[in-house]
Amino acid sequence: MLHDTINITSTKAKLFAIRCGINHTIQLASINYIIVIIDLIYGAKKIFDLSIHLYQIQLSAVYSKLRDFFKRDQQNFIEF
Repeated sequence: MLHDTINITSTKAKLFAIRCGINHTIQLASINYIIVIIDLIYGAKKIFDLSIHLYQIQLSAVYSKLRDFFKRDQQNFIEF
């Protein structure tokens, strides 16, 4: 499955695109490996930043879905 986002410039929009891709992908039981390709690693790093910042709403949704993904199978993997 491939999700494309083109010309998204804000960090919030990039996090939303990542969230949508992860939400869709983890619903497929046969998926065990997720690769996120992003042009700005800063945006991807925000997913794992536990400090308080503007993107907490997006991140809490991503955390919830990723927790379910990793609980489903300990061999599941995500790469940026």
